[in-house]
Amino acid sequence: MKILIVDDQPDARYLLQVLLTGHGHDVAVTTNGQEALDYARANPPHLIISDILMPIMDGFRLCREIRQDSILKDTIFIFYTATYTQQSDADFAMKIGADDFIRKPAEPSDFMARIEAVVFNASHAAKKPHSNPENETEVLRLYNERLVAKLEKRSLDLQKQIFERESAERSLREAYEIIRLSPAVAFLWRNVEGWPVDYVSDNVETVFGYSVEEMQSGNVPFAAWIHPDDLDRVSGEVAAGSLDPQSPAFNHLPYRVITKRGITKWVDDRTVVRRDKSGTITHYQGILIDVSDRIEAEQAKTALEAQLRHTQKLESIGTLASGVAHEINNPLTGIINYADLIQRRIEDADLKEYAHGIMEEGDRIAKIVRSLLSFARQDTDAHSPADLRDIIDASLALVEAQLKKDRISLLVDVPKDLPRVRCRSQQIQQVIVNLLINARDALNLKYPEYDANKSIRIVAHPITKNDGSWVRTTVEDHGTGIPADVIASIFDPFFTTKPREKGTGLGLSVSFGIVREHHGELTVDSIPGVGTSFHMDLQATQS
Repeated sequence: MKILIVDDQPDARYLLQVLLTGHGHDVAVTTNGQEALDYARANPPHLIISDILMPIMDGFRLCREIRQDSILKDTIFIFYTATYTQQSDADFAMKIGADDFIRKPAEPSDFMARIEAVVFNASHAAKKPHSNPENETEVLRLYNERLVAKLEKRSLDLQKQIFERESAERSLREAYEIIRLSPAVAFLWRNVEGWPVDYVSDNVETVFGYSVEEMQSGNVPFAAWIHPDDLDRVSGEVAAGSLDPQSPAFNHLPYRVITKRGITKWVDDRTVVRRDKSGTITHYQGILIDVSDRIEAEQAKTALEAQLRHTQKLESIGTLASGVAHEINNPLTGIINYADLIQRRIEDADLKEYAHGIMEEGDRIAKIVRSLLSFARQDTDAHSPADLRDIIDASLALVEAQLKKDRISLLVDVPKDLPRVRCRSQQIQQVIVNLLINARDALNLKYPEYDANKSIRIVAHPITKNDGSWVRTTVEDHGTGIPADVIASIFDPFFTTKPREKGTGLGLSVSFGIVREHHGELTVDSIPGVGTSFHMDLQATQS
């Protein structure tokens, strides 16, 4: 079907053209009513889809001219607009002969359904002459009435801007941001190696960082910013979607692109294959929609489910540990006491040393059991005074074996007279464990094998802050460091630089929330390639 689009907005024209072409229609575009009228008289279309507010000749006048033309009078005419949205506007449009009045924006599926319904009715219903009111005075009155209504509304808007200037400016900025940050970007790229871009919509810089000029210069072909891990799959989908000339459009599975700033985004892509008269593919055109929020939400759901399983596992561990602690601690106490008796009652130096070793290992087992119980237990108690030294020791007991396995040395500087802090001990222990695990991962990434600099340093000391007494605990490593463009996001939920199988992006965000709930602060200093220091500040208590 031959369709004529009339709209003075380039992006609106292009998006409609892509949509209608993708459904197999022969589409022409014009920019105003006069241009459309001239084109229609030379190339009569089956259907005209027109905006209303346009220069030279608006859509209302175009509709009347079409209905008064002896050749074009039966052409199907549909208004598609966001400018005139009152019911009286739609009534006037139908009065002067329009077949339908569709308000922008419409979902593509809904839009096509309306178009097909109008065309079907026009083709199968009994032929009736389109409305063409003979009372010119009445038509002009209604036309002027609509214009006056719009002018009155505009006048009220201007008054509001005068009296509420700051609010209006803020609203305008927000509206501009909504448009500027629109996630849908239209593309047209050539079917040659790399897919160089011939056309891209203006919002490409907002969504993907590249300017229109950069994209259309040929220096940034479309394939260059598809994520390397997804490029083969996308290429395969393009090849498969290009096989059948009768199916000019196909959808990609969501894939990743890399913006100019190096940020990875997920996109949905519906591609239309364009061929020349010989059937050779010349271009691909498509609309990319940034679906990062949706994909991240799905990933977040998965991560939350994993966190729930982790929480349930901790609850199970806590239940199990509570059940067996008594059975473990009783014989363990006996072992330690008997070893102490042996050490005190025998004279043999070797046996004394063996007994001492039994006592040390027994104490270590007891410490591990206590730490495991503390870490796994759901802490619902109110904040109470606690010794940070004990919390740090309990945290180290949980990760010390792993640090030794990774050949990471540990330096601990925590004075015995450190002021106590009011907290939930188990939660602060969780924060310290998270920081230690992150430090371990950074060191293992930088030093896969042993290195003298492969160490973690834990320091705690009193500080004065906001005219009060605080205690600062620092976990410091000499790992890979954190890039400057990443450090601002590290406390965001689900943000992670680790591979998906190694991190959920929840550790630091949860830790940040815990410290904030304690009215404390968790901050970070980092130099890429040198190392990172996390500082946890908690208020000291006099109790």
